[in-house]
Amino acid sequence: APFLPTSRREMDALGWDELDIIIITGDTGSVKASILAGEMNGGNCVVDKMIIQNVHPQLIPALSGTAQVVKGDAIGAMEFYSITSAIKAADVAAKAAQISLVGITMGYAVGGKGVVTLTGDVGAVRAAVAAGIEEAARMDLYIGSTVIPKYAPELFDSLL
Repeated sequence: APFLPTSRREMDALGWDELDIIIITGDTGSVKASILAGEMNGGNCVVDKMIIQNVHPQLIPALSGTAQVVKGDAIGAMEFYSITSAIKAADVAAKAAQISLVGITMGYAVGGKGVVTLTGDVGAVRAAVAAGIEEAARMDLYIGSTVIPKYAPELFDSLL
């Protein structure tokens, strides 16, 4: 199956009863039409939605766990109250500075919180984290963040 199942049959084959997040890529018109169809079918089960135009090329690999990460001098982490706010902040962070997105993960059994991890040189990581925080502050969904310069190698390895 692809990164996420695209049909009920694929969900059944994976043994999934429910789906927490659906990511749609394509041209803006197709994405808008797909989101509308998802809202109509999902009804009040749809909690949140967003459209990001001109998505940074690192975003989808970071979401799918296939990111090719270039090890940097610092690690940054940002935590949010929703996975959609984490995805948006990751896109903004990647566009703001020369960093590598390590991952965007959703916390299970904690209400769908999202965490973004990234790496790069210290200044770039600080700038990217600041940009991500600024974006999330508009949505009032920011929990916390940190930038760790000169981290232990084991920490980086644990993120991959």
